[in-house]
Amino acid sequence: MKRIGYVNQRLEEVTFEAGRMRSEFEQVRHRDEELRREFEQVRHRDKELSEDREVMKQDIRELQRSVRGLLGLVRPKPTPGA
Repeated sequence: MKRIGYVNQRLEEVTFEAGRMRSEFEQVRHRDEELRREFEQVRHRDKELSEDREVMKQDIRELQRSVRGLLGLVRPKPTPGA
């Protein structure tokens, strides 16, 4: 009878431990899903920022061309023979 009591006690312990591990696993799985969603949001935001950066670079190039053009209008023309 002692043996049956021991086996029942161990069964309860193992069952409890399995439940605890299952609960831990569910928490980890839930956190993993949250992190994956956050990662996708960050990746999407990074893509948006990269696109914005390219547009800004293009705007800067256009501004530089405009400024060079305006400077060309303002600069005195070199006089021949000077």
